[in-house]
Amino acid sequence: MSIQKEIWVKRENELLNWFSWEKLILALLAVLFLINIILLWKARGENVVGWELIGPAEGALNIYRDGLWEAIKQAWYNSRHYRYYGGISSVLFSVLPGFFHVAWPWLMWGQLLTLLMTVTAILLTALL
Repeated sequence: MSIQKEIWVKRENELLNWFSWEKLILALLAVLFLINIILLWKARGENVVGWELIGPAEGALNIYRDGLWEAIKQAWYNSRHYRYYGGISSVLFSVLPGFFHVAWPWLMWGQLLTLLMTVTAILLTALL
């Protein structure tokens, strides 16, 4: 057998060893799940509950009132020292969407960041 044919056979065997139906099914399910989440998010539109707007509103208010760095410090402090912490005073869910809202006003910044974090987590889970 020639060297070129041996290399070709070796590559085919490596490809067949890498491919498995379990990986294909898992990838297909992950893609379908992501498509489902994105379509549901798009179909909902701007019909959001008020609780979903509290975090970005607080972040935008703190940025307008105190500036970005003070808003980050306040979110950090409130997330560790507030007795009844509700999850709205955080950098990811209040200051970051508030910052984007200050730059370009839109109600869906918080939902978009949540969607991006969910998609990223799903893809990392599927790949690892």
